[in-house]
Amino acid sequence: DWTSRNIDLWTLGRFGMKAFNDKIIKDILRDKDRVEVGDIVVADGHTLNVMVINPLTGRPQRMTLIMFFDFKSSMPLGWEIMPTENILTIASALRRTILLLGRFFEDVAHRKAQGDTGYIPKIAYLDNGRAFRAKYFRGIKDFKDSIVPGLFGKLGIETMYATPYHGQSKTIERWF
Repeated sequence: DWTSRNIDLWTLGRFGMKAFNDKIIKDILRDKDRVEVGDIVVADGHTLNVMVINPLTGRPQRMTLIMFFDFKSSMPLGWEIMPTENILTIASALRRTILLLGRFFEDVAHRKAQGDTGYIPKIAYLDNGRAFRAKYFRGIKDFKDSIVPGLFGKLGIETMYATPYHGQSKTIERWF
């Protein structure tokens, strides 16, 4: 009787935090019908299972794939392959994402007239890794009480960070 009334405590004590997280804590319901294609992009990095010669060192190494993924359509958008996950790689993948989305939403004559070549997403749902949390992306908030915006702030993209060590929260993990 106690187990049926306290299933959360029983699951946590008997099976641990992972089981508690997977079975008891409710998932956030995300309604893909309420957003449009290109509004939310999900970003993450993945170490590939292929050995490649590192162009800098000449030694074999497993490269890292950084990808931006559309939340609504589950389509891979921008990507970059580099030896490590760093700000240059993430910025390059974001650039590719913006350019690819621009091809879908803008007609060519309008782009040339306006000088615009891309479509900027509204929200970026990012991995919680060190490179994604760099000052280059977030900005500096302690520069004599002024705010110097990062790359996402300059582009007008709102950022959200995934829960650490919780792969279920990022839809891109299934694709990897």
